[in-house]
This record gives sequence, structure tokens and C-alpha cells, in this order.
Amino acid sequence: MDKLGRESIKKKYFSVILALIASILLGDFLAQYYLLKQNRNSEIVDVAGFQRMLSQRLAKNSVLLQKDPGNKELIQKIQSDYESLKRDNTIFTNKKNKESQLFSEKTSASLKELSKDINSINQDIECVVKGCSSSNESVNNILGFGDSFVINMDGVLKTSVKESKDQIRKFILIKILLLLVVVILIGFEFYKIVLPVNKVLLWKIDELSKSQGFSKKIEEVAHIGWWELDVKTGDTVWSDEVYKIHKIPIGSPTNKVKGIEFYAPHERPRITKFVEDCISKKKRYDDEFEFYDSEGSKKWVRAIGEPILDSDGNVVKLLGIFQDLTQTKSIEKENRDSKKYLELAIEGANLGIWDWYLTDNRVNFDRKWAEMLGIRFEDIGSDLSVWESRVHPDDIDKCYSDLQSYMKGETDHYENIHRMKHADGRWVYILDRGKFSDWDDEGRPTRFTGTHLDITESQKLQDEQKFILSSAKVGIWKWDIVNNVLEWDDSLYDLYDVNKNEFDGAYDAWEKTLHPKDKDRAKKDLEEALLGNKDFDTTFAILTKNKEIKYIGGRATIHREESGAPVYMYGINWDKTDEHLAQQELVEQRKIAFHNSKLASIGSLAAGVGHEINNPLAIIRGYMSIIRKMAFEGRGLSKEDIEGFANKINMSVDRIANIVSGLRAFSRSDFDSKTRFNITEAIEEYISMIKEIYSKEGIDITQSGIGFDEDIYINGNRGKIQQVLMNFLSNAKDATLGQKKRIINIIATVENGNFKLQVSDNGPGVPEEVVDRVFDPFFTTKDVGQGTGIGLSISQGIIDEHGGEIKLLSDSEMTTFQISLPTVKAPRPKIIKESEGDHISLEGYSVLLAEDEADIRAYLEKKLKELGLKVQTFANGEGLYSEYIKAPEEYDIIISDMKMPVMDGVTLLRKIRGQNLKQPKFIVVTGGIETNFEDKKSEISQLVDGYFLKPFTDEAIKKAVLSVIKED
Repeated sequence: MDKLGRESIKKKYFSVILALIASILLGDFLAQYYLLKQNRNSEIVDVAGFQRMLSQRLAKNSVLLQKDPGNKELIQKIQSDYESLKRDNTIFTNKKNKESQLFSEKTSASLKELSKDINSINQDIECVVKGCSSSNESVNNILGFGDSFVINMDGVLKTSVKESKDQIRKFILIKILLLLVVVILIGFEFYKIVLPVNKVLLWKIDELSKSQGFSKKIEEVAHIGWWELDVKTGDTVWSDEVYKIHKIPIGSPTNKVKGIEFYAPHERPRITKFVEDCISKKKRYDDEFEFYDSEGSKKWVRAIGEPILDSDGNVVKLLGIFQDLTQTKSIEKENRDSKKYLELAIEGANLGIWDWYLTDNRVNFDRKWAEMLGIRFEDIGSDLSVWESRVHPDDIDKCYSDLQSYMKGETDHYENIHRMKHADGRWVYILDRGKFSDWDDEGRPTRFTGTHLDITESQKLQDEQKFILSSAKVGIWKWDIVNNVLEWDDSLYDLYDVNKNEFDGAYDAWEKTLHPKDKDRAKKDLEEALLGNKDFDTTFAILTKNKEIKYIGGRATIHREESGAPVYMYGINWDKTDEHLAQQELVEQRKIAFHNSKLASIGSLAAGVGHEINNPLAIIRGYMSIIRKMAFEGRGLSKEDIEGFANKINMSVDRIANIVSGLRAFSRSDFDSKTRFNITEAIEEYISMIKEIYSKEGIDITQSGIGFDEDIYINGNRGKIQQVLMNFLSNAKDATLGQKKRIINIIATVENGNFKLQVSDNGPGVPEEVVDRVFDPFFTTKDVGQGTGIGLSISQGIIDEHGGEIKLLSDSEMTTFQISLPTVKAPRPKIIKESEGDHISLEGYSVLLAEDEADIRAYLEKKLKELGLKVQTFANGEGLYSEYIKAPEEYDIIISDMKMPVMDGVTLLRKIRGQNLKQPKFIVVTGGIETNFEDKKSEISQLVDGYFLKPFTDEAIKKAVLSVIKED
């Protein structure tokens, strides 16, 4: 060590010794001060005790004087005691006395009150001495005073003693704090010097710790103990902490040999050598060792040994320190590991580090930072311009803007992406991040530390992604649900036709773009996704600022907390307008194709339908001819003849009505509507239409299983299910061609909540090699021109849409097509009493009737008037509307045909419903087959109040009118 270093150490030793001496002197001064204070308190307590005795004696003599009035000796003693009491009390009350100055305000106040009591008893003393007439009363007063003074003085003494104890505690606390400061100062200087511990200083520290009672505390906190070895006897003395480190009972006998046995086997020769050299060569040792305590736990310890010499220079003792370093070693290892992991993380993340000292604009850059820009580390300086000169001119302002935002506290860290020039001339994209890392005493930042990350490749990918997304009209968004912050990328502003500067970045901004017709549904889809009931995958319409309707596709994923609460939502939107319009067009075409398919099927039945209609028409015409002839010939018609002819005619009309009803139900264009309907009724409706037609071709249709008049309900589209049945029967009809006996069996059952329908035929069956292909589109086993190959494909799609199953079961004797559909509960039946209508009066109700067929119009007018209604008739809707608009409040019911010239019934209905006037009940009459009144979602169903179909009966007219009147 050089001379300068030794001088520095000497100065430090000197400063430590001075601090120690100053602390000892200050401690002695405080001790003397508090000792003097306590002595004075003791003196005062002695005086107070003497006063207490005087007051007790005063009271005692007063009692004796009461027994022996006029006893001059007692009177003199009372007067003498009183004078002494009065004189000594001035010690407490005179502020000039040093003793009184040591009392607290509370004690002084109590003593002053006692002084007043002493002065107030003066007159009683004089009365007793002079022997006045009221001396007995005065003696009693003196006696009472004596007792009271004793009690009050006891209170003063207690307060004084308590205050004295408090002062002692304060002294002890100050003394402890002072000693703690001295110990910390000595410890700090000890580690700064980094020299072998001087044996004298160790001894003094040990003696000081023992004298002040802090040695144990220091040992426990620092895990440091001391030991002493008598070289001559081999006896060893350990402090309590050394026993604790070894984990053996405190005070257990020990020696040098036993102590060495706790060291790890490979450490024992080394510690033995250190001890021997310390004794023989007077060589101090200080080193760290691997160590095992009595429980076998591995530890690290620091052992220091110092030789103590006698006057002849011989080693008589070894004095040492023993410290548990296990925790320190563990922390050091963690720090080394953390540093290593940090270096690996920085290396793995390819981060460059910069350190900016704000006071002088000095910036330190690490080697990775230089490599990132292709610069030699040795060539870079430490000035801010090293970075600034390489930033792209178009990016520098944004860099400083982001820096200022962080420095002003507007952001929690600095972050910016900018371009920097590489040594080879290309531009590198840098992700720059940083935070303050040091502050001055006034809280101002003095150091700014951060990282650089080369994101050139990811930026290129991001730019490519943006280009792809922009070209594909796809945008990305992120919604912070908790804080209601919505972030859009640039593509979304174009997609939604929204100005970026006008976008407020909240959920409401998106909601405002939604088209009114789609707003509720889109919001509900989002709410269901947030609740976790379904994924967010939807299409919704928006209305741009130019009033253009766009259809937007949306998909998203949701990030949730452990509790399941949504936190963030990430998603994409894309322009789906063309796709949506094409899909709508496809749906329309499918509707048309489906409807045309049914019409084509009806066309194939035309001949049979025509035959079935012509037969009852021939019967009607025949019987009408008989009636006319008999009337012309003057022959009277008996009641039996009239009833017989009427029954034949009515039966023929019913046959025609059933055929038309079947055609009407089958040809409905309700492509999308789904309702709860009776499937057995729908099947029977179709079969009744074709059964006689098929029978004319020699085909026998049989039905079995459950009755087709039972109430079995499914949820679906009635027309589509009938389409499936038609395809089955059509195929069965063709399959039985050529058979001597053509048979089609229809079996209906209900199993496990499913309705099953089987259609079998006795045709030759489907070849085994094509069984798996019968449901493929455009596949057919029929000859060219006899089949399209799409019927069964359409049927499979319909059954799948209804959540059912379709199968083909075929063998050489029978081919069976089977469908299975889930059933639902039947609707609650409406209970209507047959006689209920008889009690409703129709008198006074006014009706407007529009019907282009004069005979039907006349017939309806007659029947309505028979019900008691006032009726006005018109040949078309225009005439009726002109009459209604004159006085709408006068008309209760409008009955109109659907198909009429000039203005049809639908136009009339819409015009009346569009008026802000009194609305009548509206009943439509139709013989058409295209309107489905069962579809409650259709426009016509929602606008009309009732209907009846042609050909109608008197009961049907009455029922329709009563139903709308009962609604009132």
C-alpha cells in the first residue's frame, strides 16, 4: 500500500476515534445532566416528604388539642409546625429557586394550589395561639387542612416520581440512539478501510458493546459472533451468536478441535493451517469457508482470527470473529444469476442500450447499439448528436414530441418508432423505448435510460400486411372494454368512411355508424359475445356519411380475466357488401328455383289435377241440368230430390276445394319462414291431393303407423317438408313403373321425441354400387330427360336445415326413404264455444265490400246483410277507398278480394293502413294459392285482421266476421 493510502487510512482511524471520544463525552455530559436533575428531584422529594410529615403532625396535635383545649405546649408545636411547613413550601413555589425550575407545569400548578391552602389556614393558627372564642372551630379547620394536605402532597409526589421516570426513559432512548449512530459509523468506516481488523480496535469495540449492552443485538442483526481461544489451555469461549450459527445449545462445552469438525471436510486442513500460523507465526487470518451446522445444513461462514500477545511478545490468546454469510452468499448468487439472465435476455432480444445524462447531454451507447447501425463501437462518441444525426429528417420531430410527452408526465414511458441510417446507407426501423432512471435532490430527472430494437423486418411485414389488408378492404381494431377505448387501424377509417380526426376513440363511435335497421341486432351480437354465449362472428349494415349502405363482416376474440370478465376485444372488419348482395341474390334465386321446382311438380300433376277437377265439375253440371230440365217441364222437385241433388253438388265442390287447398299449401313461396305446424296434417294435405290422381294410374298408396289426424308438431317450413314428400312419392311412382301391382307404403311413427316418416315402393330397388351417391347433386338413375338429379339433393338440404336425418334403405324387394325430425310441444288450443257467436249482435256494424266478380259480390252482400250488417259494395279497391276516405269513422269492417282490376286488395290494404285515420278491421278474400296467412311474419298477415278462402261456405263468412268483431 502506498504512503498516500496509509495516510488516508490513518486519517480515517483518527476521525473514527474523534467521533468515538465526542460521543463518549456527549454521553457523559448527558449522564451528568440527568444525574444532577435526578439528585435535585430527590432533594425535592425529601423536602416534600418532610412537609408531608409536618402536615401529619399538625393534624395529630390538632386532635390532641381537641381533647386538651388550652394546652400551651400543643399550641406552640402547632404554630412551630405551621411555620416550618410554610417556610419549606417556598422551595416549590419560588421561581428563583433552582429546585422549582426543574418541575413541570403540571407539578408546579399543583404545588401553587397547596401554597394557597397553607396561606388560607393562617387565621386559624392565630386564633388557636391567641385562644379566641372560635378556637375549637379553628382546630377542626387545621385538622382538616392537615389531612387534605397529606392527600394532595401524595398526588404531587406521584406526579413528580412519574415525571422523573419519564426523564430517565428519555435519557436512555437518547443514549441508545447515540450509541447506535456510533456503531453504524464505526461499521461503515470499517468496511471502507478494507484492512485487517486491528486487535486493539476489535477489543475496544467488544468492550464498548459489552458495556453498553449492545453486543447481542449487533450479533443477531449481522449474524456475527466473537470467540476467544486460550492457547495454553485450549479452552474456547463463544458468544451466543456463534452457538446459534453452529445450532448447538448456548453454553455447551467446546474447544478448538470440536469447532474445526463443523467445517466441510475439504475445508478442515485450511482452517487448521490458518489457526496454527496465527499461533506460531502471529499471522492474522480472514477468509470464507464452507460449513455444516449440527443439523447438517450447509452454510458459508467468515472466520477472522487475531493473535493477542503478552508483554514478552508471546501469543497467549486468539481473538476472532465468526459470521454467517449464507444469506449474503445467496443474495450474491441471485445477483450474479440476475445479471447473467439480464445479459442473456438483452442478447436474446437483440437490444441496444443507451444511457442519457440530462445534465450535460452526455449519452453512453453499448456495443449492441453500435452494431445495430453498423458502426464500430470504438468510433462512437458520447454526445446526443451521435443519435440525432442518424435519425431520418421526417421522423426527428415526432421523436422529440414523444420525448416531451413523457417528460411532461402525459405518458408513463417514452416510446417511438423511427428510421435511422445504417453505415451501409440503408434505413433501419428502430423501436425506441426509455424511462427516467435517476433524479436529483429536488426530484428533477438527471438520467434517462432506454433501449433500441431493430424492427426493420417486422415493420416490412407490417407494411405488407397493411397493404394486403387495405387491398382486401380489411381493417384491424382493438377495444379496451374496461376503459372504453377503441383503436382502429388506418384501413378502418376508409372502410367506415370516417375522418380520423373526428373519431373519438370510444365504443359509441362505432355504434353511431350502424344502420338503424341493424343497430339492435349488431349490439345484441356483441353483448352475447361479451357474455360468452357465442363467438362474435356477424354481418351488419352501416350508413356512411354519404348515406351509402355498406355491409360489414366482423369477427373478434376476447381476452378475459380469471373471473371471466372481458378485458380486451381484438377483431377485424371487412367490406362484405358485394358478398352480401351476391348472397341475397343467391337466396332469391334459390327461392325462385325452389318455387319453380314445386310449380314444375304441380305441372307434372296437371293432367291428373285437371281430371280430378273435371270429374266433380261434370257431376255439378249434370245435376244442375237435371234440376233445370225438371223446372222447365214443370215437374215439381220433392224435398228429398232437392236434398239429394244439393248433397251431390256440395260433395263435388268439396272435392274441388280440397284439390285447390292442396295446391295452395304446396305452392306457397314462404321460402324462409318457419313456424310450428302439425306435420301429420301437412302430409295428409298433400296425400289427399294426389291419392286419387295416383290411383287413376294404378298406384295404390297405403298409410299406416300413427293416425294422420293426430297432433304431431315440428318447427320448420311446411312447404319445404311437403316438397320432400313430393320428391319421395315422385321417385316411388317412377320406380314402380312396369310392376304388375304398383304399391307405395307411407308409415309414420314417433320414437324418442322424433317424428319418423318412411316412404317405400315395390320397385326394383337402387343398385348397391350407387346407394352412396343418390343424394349427390345431379346424380340420377333415370334415363336422359326423365330426371334432373337434384330432387333428393334438395331434400337432404331441407332435412339438414330442420335438424333432422334422411336415409335410403334399399333391397331387392323394397326401396325405402326415411326422414327423422325433432318434434316440439303442440300450441295451446284455443277453446271457443260453438254458441258463443249466437250471442253477439251484428246490428249497427257497417261494411265496405270490394269484389270484381258480380255474382260473388251479390252473394256476399246477401249473406252479410242476413247477419245484420250494413253493406256497401264496389267492383274494385279504388271505388271502396274513395268512399272510405270521405268518412273513415263510419265504417267498421272492410272486406276485399285480393285480385281485382284498377286497384287490387293488397294496394287497397296498404293505402288504408298508411292513413293516420280511424282504422277499420280488414278481411281479405282470395281464391289464389300464393298467400300464406299462417306465416305471421309476412306483411299481409301483419296488416289484415281476418281472411276466408274461395270457395267459401256461409259458416266461413260468419266465422271471419265474428272473429274480427270479438277482437274489439
